Amino acid sequence: MLQYKRCFVLLVRQWEKSKVVNLTQLSLAERIQLVEDLWDTIAVTPDAVLMTDVQKAELDRRLARYQARPDDSRSWAEVKATLLHRAQP
Repeated sequence: MLQYKRCFVLLVRQWEKSKVVNLTQLSLAERIQLVEDLWDTIAVTPDAVLMTDVQKAELDRRLARYQARPDDSRSWAEVKATLLHRAQP
């Protein structure tokens, strides 16, 4: 969450100066962290996120696949580490 606060403060400072925030000025790692932290603010109120029947069916399908073959899945930490590693020059 500390990273989120840093990114958020950066965005607010940039917005105050120019009223326009260019997110591409953030590093890829900072943008990934920002998106993750923004999602966390949405996830605290899951009932507010409305899903269509198609989306619910897709989630049910994915959950069933995971439950049938949990060893075929990767944790978010593993996926994130891979993405951050790929983003390094």
